[in-house]
Amino acid sequence: MRVGVEFKYWGKNYTFVADKENSPILEMMQAREAIVRAAYKELLEWANTPHMPACVANMEMDADERKLAATEFAQITQWFYTVTADGTSRDWARKLVATLEKSDKEKGEAYTDRKMLRLFRQGFIAKTAKPMGNHDKWLFVVDPELNALPIDWLIRAYKRFITQ
Repeated sequence: MRVGVEFKYWGKNYTFVADKENSPILEMMQAREAIVRAAYKELLEWANTPHMPACVANMEMDADERKLAATEFAQITQWFYTVTADGTSRDWARKLVATLEKSDKEKGEAYTDRKMLRLFRQGFIAKTAKPMGNHDKWLFVVDPELNALPIDWLIRAYKRFITQ
C-alpha cells in the first residue's frame, strides 16, 4: 500500500484508485498493457495462420486420395470427440496409439505413415476454412503411462517422407 500511495495508485485513505493522468504507475501499466495486447494479437494471428511444411503441402495426391484424406479427417475428429465426450484425452491417446500399432502390424508402416501425413495435411486445410479451430488436437494428446504417443507416428512419417 505504501508503494501504491507513493506512486499515486491509491488515494491516501486507500479508498480510491487514482485516474491515469494523476498516477505514473497506472500510466505505465496501461502502456504495458497496450504492448502486451499488441504482441498477443500478433501471436494469435500467427497461431491461426496455417504454416504447413512445404513438403507436406506439395505432397503428391490424386483426386481419390484427397477425397480419402477429407473423409479420414472427418472420421478421426468425430472419433476423438466421441471418446473424449465420455472420457479424457488420455483415453483418446491410448485408443489412437493402439490403432496406430495395429495399422503398422496389419497394413505396414508405409501405409500408416501415408495416412498420418494425409491427416496432418488435412488439419492445415481445415484451418484455412476455419482459422480459430484447433484441428490437430486429436494428434497432440499425452498419456504419461504410454511408451509411445500419437505424435511419434507423425514424426516417423515426416522423417521418412522428407528423406525420400
